[in-house]
Amino acid sequence: VATAGQVQPNFAIVPVGANNSITLYLFAGGNVVVDLLGTFAPAPAGPVMEGRFVAVDPVRVLDTRPESGGPVPPEWTPHRPAAGEAVRVTGIPAGAAAAVVNVVADQAVGAGYLRAQATGAVGLTPSNGNFVGGLASGTLSVVPVGPDGTISVFTSNSTHLVVDLMGWITGPTGVNGVAGRDGLFVPLSPSRLYDSRLGAGVHVTLTTRTVQVTGGVVPAGARAVSMNLTSDAAAGAGYLTVYPADSGQPIISNLNYPAVDPRANAGMVRLPDAGVLKMFVNQTTHVIIDVNGYFTGPT
Repeated sequence: VATAGQVQPNFAIVPVGANNSITLYLFAGGNVVVDLLGTFAPAPAGPVMEGRFVAVDPVRVLDTRPESGGPVPPEWTPHRPAAGEAVRVTGIPAGAAAAVVNVVADQAVGAGYLRAQATGAVGLTPSNGNFVGGLASGTLSVVPVGPDGTISVFTSNSTHLVVDLMGWITGPTGVNGVAGRDGLFVPLSPSRLYDSRLGAGVHVTLTTRTVQVTGGVVPAGARAVSMNLTSDAAAGAGYLTVYPADSGQPIISNLNYPAVDPRANAGMVRLPDAGVLKMFVNQTTHVIIDVNGYFTGPT
């Protein structure tokens, strides 16, 4: 939280401590709202069908901006969704119980909030992201999939919506009907993996760097990583894209940031065999990565 009075959301996967609780710490004090989206339970012995994260090469599955020519639901004309409108998101893999998505509000007419939800769900009150007028803002979410195989994004104020798919959580049919032990979550005590302020230097506009994720707290063979991404001291508003080093740069964003003020968002990203990720910025900024867990590989 950079200045007083801000409403700043983030997504976090947090190890559960004593008395089935977690602890929140605010450096400067303030009000806190916590929305529970789900939990990870200990996996039974042997292969399992449900609750495994299947990381994909990140892909854009919704973009309501007409100038972008991005994906929209069938028979839906690109436009800026109105206040109170919910937009259906297609492109979720068949058999997914939940989708892992980054949801961005862009070109909003004023302050508001987003709620990513299973299509057809009613009576929900949590928010997945908060935004202000004119500044792109995104939040990672794990969203249950509705009976028709889609999710929906509700907005409280008129804004364009962009949704990027990072992966999905298996349901009763596993992955194409196959059980396994890959994609199980292993929580870690949060630790700093990368900080460009400490020697590497600022990331310059339109440049890409690599970061080695495995080999320390994240073991070799991990299939995906859970982390928190932070921009600091940016020269202007921009975005950060983090993606597996063995694939091409996708047209997605993991973090949208303003000038100067620090801004954070969670990330869940597939790891290649070598355990290396690439980081692209479209505007000069420092980048910080904190790791809080990983997802197991097939062995």
